[in-house]
Amino acid sequence: MPAFEALRLIRSDRFVAAQFDAGSAALVVLRKYIDLVLAGDPIDASTVEGLA
Repeated sequence: MPAFEALRLIRSDRFVAAQFDAGSAALVVLRKYIDLVLAGDPIDASTVEGLA
């Protein structure tokens, strides 16, 4: 499944985060950041700071 399509599944239920496992370095990403990526808008430091 393509990554973008997999991330869209986050919106289909009550998920609050997604965990990506690249070998032994697991990374948890909160849903608000995934929603930001899926919106397709440019992301810069001020956008991320505004999500706090």
